[in-house]
Amino acid sequence: MAIDWQTLRALLIDCPAGKETVVEDAVESRGISLDTAIISHWDADHYGGIIQIVDTLGVRSLRYNYDTFFDGTRGARALAVHRRLADDRYRHLEMGNAEEGAVGKIGNLSYTIAAPSRQTLHRALVHRDRNLASSVVFLEAHGSKIIVAGDADGRVWKALVDKGVSLNSDVLRWPHHGALTHTNQGLDSAALLHHVSPTHVIVSVGSQNRYRHPQEGFIETIRDSNSHVMCTEVTPLCHSLSAREVRQCAGTVSVRLRQGGGILITPSIPKHRSTIAGWAHPRCQA
Repeated sequence: MAIDWQTLRALLIDCPAGKETVVEDAVESRGISLDTAIISHWDADHYGGIIQIVDTLGVRSLRYNYDTFFDGTRGARALAVHRRLADDRYRHLEMGNAEEGAVGKIGNLSYTIAAPSRQTLHRALVHRDRNLASSVVFLEAHGSKIIVAGDADGRVWKALVDKGVSLNSDVLRWPHHGALTHTNQGLDSAALLHHVSPTHVIVSVGSQNRYRHPQEGFIETIRDSNSHVMCTEVTPLCHSLSAREVRQCAGTVSVRLRQGGGILITPSIPKHRSTIAGWAHPRCQA
């Protein structure tokens, strides 16, 4: 969630089912209003909680692309969301696409959606590939930039570089929970880091994810760069967790874009390093 503190309005990018109260508490405790919500793509861990947020917080604008396919259980859930949005109770919503060229401004905070292109959305539909359809959102304020990458894979990043889009950013919310796919057809982790050159890489990942995210190779690449990686939760590959145990690593990461330029990130690098110092085998440490 990105907040402009002068107008006390916020932008939300994605919300999984079960995390709605986290967003609601963050908004209500700060006395802010949620102006815009963006659904990066139609995987449930990205869109599952958005409708409840729209219902409870009164979002002014909602941006999304149509689903890449509706068959199967996952598709049926996404179709159910579209059916709800067709109801008259949502007629007040300003709805728009979440594709290349979409822009918006909330106070001093501006956002630009750099991907997917309309052509890429067609390819995603033909190949039934939701990650190819994922939005990439640039946030900018006071000369600093954050990239929120959804599940965009290596092909998406290569297309942006080939178009001459500058990816240079202070903070990169790494795509796909620490796993960059289709690197043989696009950019790999090292190339993406080279083009973005972030001071901080944030990985949104769950302790008990069944895909063993984040990827080992990605963590090694970060260690060889000048970026500092912060995962929201610990994985069993980093620390000996008991069955079904969930433990924070960096936890909730807050990035403030200062009016005079530069960023302030919480937790700080020293605090984050002290958290993982006593772990058995933290992978982000050499």
